[in-house]
Amino acid sequence: MFKPTLRLAILAIAGVTILLAGCAAPAPQIVPQTVVVPQTVTVPQTVVVEKAVAPTAAPAPAPRTINVLVGSGQGTAVDAAFVPSVIRIRANDTIQWKVTGDEIHTVSFNPPPAAMQPVVPIPGGGPTDLMLPPELGFATRAPGAPVEKFSGTGYVNSGILSKQPAAPGAPPNDTFALTFDKPGAYKFVCLIHPYMDGVVVVEPATDTTVPSQADIDAQAKADQADLDAQVKAATDWSKNPQSAPGPNNTTLWSVNVGINVGDPSAALYDFGPKTLTVKAGDTVNWFSYEFHTVTFNPNSTPDDFIQPKPQGANKPPILALNPKILFPAKPSQTYDPTQYYNSGVLGQGLPGGDVFSLTFDKPGTYTYYCAVHVQLGMKGTIVVQPK
Repeated sequence: MFKPTLRLAILAIAGVTILLAGCAAPAPQIVPQTVVVPQTVTVPQTVVVEKAVAPTAAPAPAPRTINVLVGSGQGTAVDAAFVPSVIRIRANDTIQWKVTGDEIHTVSFNPPPAAMQPVVPIPGGGPTDLMLPPELGFATRAPGAPVEKFSGTGYVNSGILSKQPAAPGAPPNDTFALTFDKPGAYKFVCLIHPYMDGVVVVEPATDTTVPSQADIDAQAKADQADLDAQVKAATDWSKNPQSAPGPNNTTLWSVNVGINVGDPSAALYDFGPKTLTVKAGDTVNWFSYEFHTVTFNPNSTPDDFIQPKPQGANKPPILALNPKILFPAKPSQTYDPTQYYNSGVLGQGLPGGDVFSLTFDKPGTYTYYCAVHVQLGMKGTIVVQPK
């Protein structure tokens, strides 16, 4: 009984073993593959950030004082011009104009119509009581006041500039300064010689292209040379007398009063010819295009043309014009050496007109002058020979 049972047990165990063997999972296989695992890796580092810095602006050049000449020439050689006439500067620069010639001038910006009149009536005076406009004659800056600043508007005037003092013991008013604080182009003029003008071109304060004082001086020298050449040409031309046949075998002679050969700024303030020889019975005609006189005066001392008249405290004087010079005086057409003869101020629209005429019948030598410019040496001579 025992053996079959044992055998059955062994068989049963074997069966179970076989069954388990048949049901067991197959042996695992290794398959190589790449697996991407997303991750964030922190790497310690130092980052240098460069900050842009705006460039530092160059400082504006320091304000300058630029010197410019007003008129030039000596004696009767009158260069009525600003040299140079065009001046380029920077904003906040100052220009100082200085008279170097013997003639009077002004430096004037934006003049009103009243300042542009050559003569005006004296308030409350008679028909021959005339004066220079006060707007022309006197500076807009009060004596002792600081230099004016100009931005392009308003009237600014130097007053009459001259190397000669206005009164004995007074300092000459021969310079004028003005500061320009705004870029722009500004025209200026001499009120005594309206064809004498110039322009100030004001650049920004940082401009570095404006000319130096040496550059301006060089331009002035070149301009002066051109003016001097024209005055020399006028002088040479004036030496040639001009004449035409007159009635009864006489000659009509022409004398120019003030001479130029083109640019009126380059003028000879003289008589052309300075000495003229004629025959008894001949007639001399003097012609003038601007402010001159032909004056025969038996007295040796010429009269002053401008005669200042005080107006009281805190008022400028009246710049009265001598009526004896301003208006014509002609006792006769035939010259009498014992009498005072005067053309009056010659020029278009002026009391003397533009021509003055005298006939000479007595042999002799007769001197005359321009009563406005006699101090410059503007004198002439008529030599009368027997017929």
